[in-house]
Amino acid sequence: MADGKGINFAAMTSPADAGGMTAETLTDYEEGTWTATIADGSSNAISTSANTCGYIKVGKLVYISGRIVCDGLGSASGALSITNLPFASKSTNDGCSAIPIGYMGGAAITASESVHIRVSDNSTVGSLFEWSATTGTDSFTAASLSADGQLQFGGTYQSNA
Repeated sequence: MADGKGINFAAMTSPADAGGMTAETLTDYEEGTWTATIADGSSNAISTSANTCGYIKVGKLVYISGRIVCDGLGSASGALSITNLPFASKSTNDGCSAIPIGYMGGAAITASESVHIRVSDNSTVGSLFEWSATTGTDSFTAASLSADGQLQFGGTYQSNA
């Protein structure tokens, strides 16, 4: 939106909200696509046949969604991450977020386990973590993903801009 123009929410604030608000005008809205990469800690990328994902950014809130389909693990090993998030996350702890993987195929997980994308502060990388009812949280590794694995996700994080 051009030069400070936008949607002004000032009239909608109540006296109780006015003291905590730092901005009342929405000046940033954007939609687009981004190319996701799954890689290990040494930047060994997993080959994919589908990895174009979408985003919507409203102010500092970024909603990402997508489907990633693997077609080979290459030399990836150890903990995995999704890289190339469309915007760097907020640089403070309140910018951290956990985005659930809503569907996962070709993964060595059980019914009592789930996988999430953890977006750390000040980063364009989301680490993949596995949660288990019996063992708690641990990194999701290449050993737990098959060469034809796939995942679908959708969720939000806060950007630093």
